[in-house]
Amino acid sequence: MTEYLSKTSYWQTLESLPVTIKSSYRRENSIEKTANAKALGNEFIRLYQFSIDLKKMKFPIEPRIELTDSTGEYWGMLVYDSECRHHPFVLARPKRFKGDISITRGLRWDDIFLKYEAWYRIPKETVIVTGLTKFKGEQNQLSSEARSYNLGCYKIFQCETSISTFRHKRLILVSGCTITDSTGTYKVLLVMTTTFPKFPVAITIRERSIND
Repeated sequence: MTEYLSKTSYWQTLESLPVTIKSSYRRENSIEKTANAKALGNEFIRLYQFSIDLKKMKFPIEPRIELTDSTGEYWGMLVYDSECRHHPFVLARPKRFKGDISITRGLRWDDIFLKYEAWYRIPKETVIVTGLTKFKGEQNQLSSEARSYNLGCYKIFQCETSISTFRHKRLILVSGCTITDSTGTYKVLLVMTTTFPKFPVAITIRERSIND
């Protein structure tokens, strides 16, 4: 699946800095490596792009990896890597966030993103997702509840509609689609997916600032 995030002018200006990667605690034998990565975020959420080739590195870039950089320690939640398996993106949360876990305690899903209690403090709103194809002469669209968060000039949307529902409605959520909320219309640059029930998490940029 193509991603456009790395091609935006702002992302290209970010400096790559060393990040220590430690494999998931669920793995029997712990592995630790250091790799350069571009990063953007704060104490709430952080997005990394590593300058590595997964075919050559043979390192498990996966949810629950531990990431340490100059700003702190983080858990990797969602991973995106291209078909050619290089320069993967990782969406991460701080390890030491102190929140109300009662918000997510009842969830049966074994997904570190879906169980990130701070994310569920963000109020939902209705968004319109517009696909790249048409059906019966009209552009495919789907209304969905979603949470969103501004990350610099980018915006993260997590839809409460599963990928399977999108496909059932003949809409494939990929880079190039748009998401419209009360603040404007945003171009999808990259799409990650949770485990079951496979909610899409899209990194977007406001359409008028795509080259800013």
